[in-house]
Amino acid sequence: MAKASVLVVDDEREFAELLAERLAARDFEAHVAHDGGQAMAFLDAADVDVVLLDVGLPGKNGIDVLRDVKALRPFTQVVMLTGQSSLATAVAGIKQGAFDYLLKPADIGLITEIITQAKARKQSSQESLRMLDTEKMASLGVLAEGVAHEINNPVNIMVQEAGWIEDLLGEEDPAQIKSLGDIKRSLAQIVAQGRRCREITHKLLSFCGKIDPRSRDVNVGELIASAPLAFAERSRAIGVSVALDCEANLPLMRLPPAPLEQALHNLIDNALDAMAERGGTLALSARVLGENVEIAVRDTGCGIEAHIMPRIFEPFFSTKEVGKGAGLGLSIVYSIAASLGGQVTAQSAPGQGATFLLRLPLPQAA
Repeated sequence: MAKASVLVVDDEREFAELLAERLAARDFEAHVAHDGGQAMAFLDAADVDVVLLDVGLPGKNGIDVLRDVKALRPFTQVVMLTGQSSLATAVAGIKQGAFDYLLKPADIGLITEIITQAKARKQSSQESLRMLDTEKMASLGVLAEGVAHEINNPVNIMVQEAGWIEDLLGEEDPAQIKSLGDIKRSLAQIVAQGRRCREITHKLLSFCGKIDPRSRDVNVGELIASAPLAFAERSRAIGVSVALDCEANLPLMRLPPAPLEQALHNLIDNALDAMAERGGTLALSARVLGENVEIAVRDTGCGIEAHIMPRIFEPFFSTKEVGKGAGLGLSIVYSIAASLGGQVTAQSAPGQGATFLLRLPLPQAA
């Protein structure tokens, strides 16, 4: 198991810097903050496995900062650092969700042991949630597959019958059928809506994982570079430019390319929808971040309201007008990410665009 990433939060600068140096010397990834504000600013930009948190911080005390950390990064483990005089406060921190506490000055061996245990707790919690989500998605998948097959059969018959009626009308004398134009327009609508139903059932089957599951070595950078090409005409039409920024020498990923390509297409499609009215920039990037490859799809569109954010990955949830979205695009991305052992998250605010981050484990971490 790779060594943990640690944030040391202590207003005693010399103590914090020295502890970080000693952890770095033992191959831990160590960072330092000197008050609650610095700590939360750091955690807002990057996650860590463990926060070593001094109880007696200036301004916000350690317990308040602990609550903020758990609210922002619920899986990040917090170990309280305390002197004998504030031991009761540290114990109170355990009740608020801290992993453990250490009396200062603590032996570096004990500190590293506690950090390693805390990281194991974090990974276990994440894996438990991932398994629960996978079970939920599997149940939804079985339901979706059944619905897709049940809908497909009558829809196919409907489309075929509409085509047959149109053929019959073509054999009749137009002069004898006064409403021929209206009838043909109605038949065209039936065929168009039938095809739309088939597209939705295709998405349902994709949601169930009915896509090529075979794995091979995939160059993620090349896959990302080619994904926007399928949307080139649409992007030009709505005034969207594409920016690519893939880290050089990304490692090959052993995974099935079809679902990852579909996930990228769904995210790009969503981004273009968000920029349909005013245009903007679609930015795609990829980099190695810790034990993952992080793929980012960013847009400069309308953004997402805060009260909607918790629901965006739910199947059939859509903010689009009726008839313009089935609410399956992002749920399919969520399902694909989980099936590849990764996760997808979103960051957005109204009027400030949206960023979707798809993190997939590197081959040695999978």
